[in-house]
Amino acid sequence: MVFHLAAIRGEFSIPWKTYYRINVEATRRLTELSFQSGVSTLVYVSSVGVHGTSPSRVPADEQSPYNPDSSYHRSKMMAEQVIQGYADSLDTVIVRPTITYGPSDTGFLHRVARIARTGFFPIVGEGANRVHLLHIDGLTALLARVMVEHHTSGRIYIAADKSPIRFRDLVKSTRVSAEENLRFIRIPFTPFLRLAEAYDRLIAPALKARSLEISFRLLSQPWYYSIKRAVKELGYHPHETESNVKKTVQWYFTQGWL
Repeated sequence: MVFHLAAIRGEFSIPWKTYYRINVEATRRLTELSFQSGVSTLVYVSSVGVHGTSPSRVPADEQSPYNPDSSYHRSKMMAEQVIQGYADSLDTVIVRPTITYGPSDTGFLHRVARIARTGFFPIVGEGANRVHLLHIDGLTALLARVMVEHHTSGRIYIAADKSPIRFRDLVKSTRVSAEENLRFIRIPFTPFLRLAEAYDRLIAPALKARSLEISFRLLSQPWYYSIKRAVKELGYHPHETESNVKKTVQWYFTQGWL
């Protein structure tokens, strides 16, 4: 059994030809070698981002349409399509995790926690948009279930925590103590979206910076998923988000990361 988790990402800092060469063509070569070597199962770890930063309908599931809106997620979609082409001759499984978090991670949750530590946080409306994270232990547990449970070749599974969480509540959960002051600053959706789009079009490529539009959509729009298939077919036991976010942020604090 082969687990393929390798990929490159970096938004505007990486040209499309590099995304294609590493995330698509390397996946094609690995899949072909797995087939030629008689590998029993190839498990590919993709991303829910193949459905878009914010899916066209929520909760999104494994049948939701492809709608990647970044070079990274486009390359993950194309890698999935490569692997799906071998499903009749090689046992394949695709796992689509949502945004992961946990100790040592410097991604989405860490950035949210750092902003919250300033005492102010920009928020659209009431911050009621629901988002869906994945504790890293949940991902490893699901991959372990793939190893031992029967599955049909070509099957796709979404990996996420037990339930989505309101974005406002997620931000509150990043406080190290309940006594910390945190003030939400309301911002209008459309003007800031247009500003983010202009930044990505005119400035981000030159600076090779992170996409401001994607970051804004992650903070302001709903993105959550159904994990019913993984629970039913693999016996997946998802984690609870709020308590694990608090544990992760406490780890950040004790390590001096906040």
